[in-house]
Amino acid sequence: MLAIGTREEISRTSLLAVIVANLLWVVLSLVVAASRALSPTGVGAVWIVLQTLTVGGFAVLQGIGLKRM
Repeated sequence: MLAIGTREEISRTSLLAVIVANLLWVVLSLVVAASRALSPTGVGAVWIVLQTLTVGGFAVLQGIGLKRM
């Protein structure tokens, strides 16, 4: 993000790669929480879901930014 965000002109391809990575994070986090693969505690499961919502929100905002480019 730092390397992309500090550029005077942001590459659409780079931004798309960040969006895809964020969406992959969301999907994999939900899979981990649902499958209990890592056996998170109740607080840990809530944390995973909250983190997923945050990263998903960033992906949405980045998608909006990409459309405006």
